[in-house]
Parts: sequence; structure tokens; C-alpha cells
Amino acid sequence: MRERFVGQSPPKADPGPGLLARTSKACPCHPVTAQCWGSGGHPGVGVARTSYACPCGSIENQQSFSTWTQQATVMQTGPDRYRKLRKSWNEAGHAHSLTFCCFHRLPLLSADRTRLWLLDALDRARDRRHFELWAYVIMPEHVHLLVCPQDADYRISHILKAVKQPVARSAIRFLREQRSPYLRNLEVRRNGKVEHRFWQEGGGYDRNIHDERTAWTNVEYIHANPVRRGLAECPTDWAWSSARSYAGLDSVRMEPDAAPPSPALTRTDRRRHG
Repeated sequence: MRERFVGQSPPKADPGPGLLARTSKACPCHPVTAQCWGSGGHPGVGVARTSYACPCGSIENQQSFSTWTQQATVMQTGPDRYRKLRKSWNEAGHAHSLTFCCFHRLPLLSADRTRLWLLDALDRARDRRHFELWAYVIMPEHVHLLVCPQDADYRISHILKAVKQPVARSAIRFLREQRSPYLRNLEVRRNGKVEHRFWQEGGGYDRNIHDERTAWTNVEYIHANPVRRGLAECPTDWAWSSARSYAGLDSVRMEPDAAPPSPALTRTDRRRHG
């Protein structure tokens, strides 16, 4: 963990009745939300409320999470074009589990150069936007973060912009300087003009967390991503995550600020641990 946070625990979240179902968001890697994922349906227009897992598998196997409830509004913006609208709940004392994807799930984070740009942006953003980074993993085409804003008045959208915008600018500038034909894969047309996108449009997945056990479950889920994908045999083998820091190992690309608060032991836990 970062030296300046040694001996300091993150502020405990406000106790609540449980996870806020309303804070679950649409699938981070699909620009179109589907109303009937469970039955193989097609994207629809309106408000979709389902409890099926993401069909792309990017949020699979979260058994210890409460049911992943999709609450996304989709509106048609033109022929065969849809835009996902997303809402965040910026609650003081809550941590946030965030996931965001590269444009069209392209493996734009496969190069060390781009991953280092992202780590640098994260490092600058946590100081500028006053949040603690509790856990992270950089996958080839998406990113998972667990953050805890330190200000009572904050905006997750500002945090995401501070993290994502510098990476997009650096990557697109690099491709332009190299005159890379790969730029064509990032093209979008808007108002008759050609633009380039590094990140998938929309805010991605954002879930409020104010329960210590859920926070630790999220840490484990984040660190296990490379193993589930077959990119590493164990979490600490993947250099682009905070797993090595949690294991007390050296050669950590970027130290998280702190770990989530330790959950209080239940009566069952006390009996189990003597």
C-alpha cells in the first residue's frame, strides 16, 4: 500500500441495510442493453430491468455478489444506433466497484506502453480527485477498479474522466504520429465528422459498496480476473493488478492506497476461528 497511508485505515462506510440494488448498472462492454438476455432476446428501447448475468461473460461468476440487477435506459439515436444512459449514486462513505471497456472490446490495453499510461493516469487522478484506490486489474480490453472517494461531495463521472481521458489522448496521439492503419478501427462518425474513440461510450459498470465483506469479495473478484481468462496461473502472476501488493510481494507496478476495512466477525465466524 502507498507509504503515506501506512497505519491509516480508510473511513468506514455508513452502515446500511445491505447493498443498494439500484446502483447496479448495465453491462460495461455492450453499448446496447438487452431486455431479454435470459431468453436470447434482442436489444429494445425503454427501461430494462432484468437479473440475468452479462452474456459476454465479463461479469460472470460473481456468486457472492447480490443479484446483478440491470437498470439501464436505452434510447434510439438513429438507424441501428443505440445509446446507453447511465446514472450513478454518489453517496458519501460508499466505495465504488467500477468497470469500463475499450472501444468495441478491442484489446487496446495489451501493450505495456498503454498500460503504463493508464497507471500514470490513475496515480494522478487519485490525488486530483481525492479518492483511495483499493484494488485494480488491467485486462487486455477492460479495467476493474475498486475506489473509495474521500470527499463527501464527489462525482464518479469526474473520477472516470480523470482516469480515462489522458489514456485516450495519449493512445490516439501515438497512433496518429505513427500513421497507424489501426486508427480505422477506432473511427466513429458524428455530425459528418470522423472521430476516434479509445473507450467504449458510456460510463460502464458502477456499483456502490458500503459493506466490508462485499468490498473484500470484490477485491478477490478483481484479482482473479486474469486467472479466469487463462492469462495467469494465480493472481500474483499477473503484473497489472494490485494482487502482488495484497500478497506482500515486491515488483508491484502501482501500489493501492489501502485495503478495505476488515469485516467484523459474525458469531459463526467466532466459533469457526475459536
